[in-house]
Amino acid sequence: MKIHFVNHASYIIETGPIRLICDPWIEGPVFNDGWDLLTPTKFRYEDFRDITHIWFSHEHPDHFNPPNVKKIPEEYRREITVLFQHTNDKKVLKHCERLGFQEVRELPLGSWVDLVPGIEVRCCPVSVEFEADSWLCLRTPEVTLLNLNDCGIDSSEYAAEVRQQVGRVDVLTTQYSYASWQGNADEKQRRRVRAAQVLAAVHHQIEALKPRWVIPFASFVWFCHEENHFMNDEVNRVGDVAKEIETKTSSTPVVMYPGDSWEVGAAFDSATAIARYAEDLRTVLERDGRVLLTNETVPFESLQKLAQTFAQSCVQETGERLARFYMAVWNLEYSLQASKMLGVKDALLAPWRVLLGGMEPTYVYVSDHRQSYSFSLSDGLRPADRAREYCDAVLSSNSLALCFRLPWGGETLRINGRFEAPPKGREYVFFNYFLFARTLNLGVPLGWKRAARAVAHRMPLLGRLVAGNA
Repeated sequence: MKIHFVNHASYIIETGPIRLICDPWIEGPVFNDGWDLLTPTKFRYEDFRDITHIWFSHEHPDHFNPPNVKKIPEEYRREITVLFQHTNDKKVLKHCERLGFQEVRELPLGSWVDLVPGIEVRCCPVSVEFEADSWLCLRTPEVTLLNLNDCGIDSSEYAAEVRQQVGRVDVLTTQYSYASWQGNADEKQRRRVRAAQVLAAVHHQIEALKPRWVIPFASFVWFCHEENHFMNDEVNRVGDVAKEIETKTSSTPVVMYPGDSWEVGAAFDSATAIARYAEDLRTVLERDGRVLLTNETVPFESLQKLAQTFAQSCVQETGERLARFYMAVWNLEYSLQASKMLGVKDALLAPWRVLLGGMEPTYVYVSDHRQSYSFSLSDGLRPADRAREYCDAVLSSNSLALCFRLPWGGETLRINGRFEAPPKGREYVFFNYFLFARTLNLGVPLGWKRAARAVAHRMPLLGRLVAGNA
């Protein structure tokens, strides 16, 4: 088996007649101009002529990038089979079918599937509820490779469950640094803690899976917008990660740069790739020739129309009373974690909000408008007289517009980090509004029965009451 590294979370597995490429993000910024590739890609669209299969781990654009996929020459698409996890909505599968790929195969949950005799794969989403990230194991008689990308397998117990499904692992490929908002610009310690947690997760994976080789990947990006550039300051350096693996585990690290190839089992010198990545990161941190992206202002009238359309689509799917219930429960859950006082207050107000009252609004401060607004599914977006430090989120009109325009807009904002969470606000109230769209986008129905199941394992008495009234 040979591995040819493409970039970020993408590499080609070459074994027998199979040349399977994982998560090809070739070029261009993603997450609303929030991320870009740390290093240019050497692999070109014409190189897809030798590819037999493409596997996408999940819908995030650094893994499944529709503009890049569309640039694959049509004649090559007709010779390629697409592999994707089972989902309710089938959006990725249908999109690939429209693009004319030779075959689009939906991989059954947790079952081995033959690509050709002697080469099989097994795919499993990390959350059946939300069908988000998934891992892939490719097995031949000689080598087993497990691609965990950014699945968040963060404990030895969780990794042991994967080991039970796949057996022996020879090569592990896994994310090595944080990949979402981790505090405001002045909260460096928060980012240090998160970076350490991701590195600890790598240790847990190695402890349970016992791979012979580990390829750290899926973190070769930089936060490329003027609103999130600060997020680059505490990312894990791949050289430090490789040293940790080499000195503190029984596995051998293999660090690959775009264009590198490795025959599994052969000696590989990671030093050159590590040095090149260190220089690439230096140019990002010092902004040595790297241009930060900006955006234009979206007028309030446009924001208000987008917010109204967003609210109507959410309430139309759920009904107003059920929508109030979800918001009350979600906010209650987070407030109990954040503060006893907030938890008591929300617990007292939750029944009134569900049965009779309106939804608790979220307050946002739009930085380029220099104005605060309130938003709820019942009242839409309105100007508000609220100080910036008491708002739940501070963000640009461009970012707020994306949250309303696309079902995954709120999730995109959380990942790209183009916002600030004022210390006296409650960011979870803001983001909980976009859970509606995210869940509906995945084809998961937001009904009373599902609400009862979701609540029951956290608050059994309330869950039984909801189930009885459903």
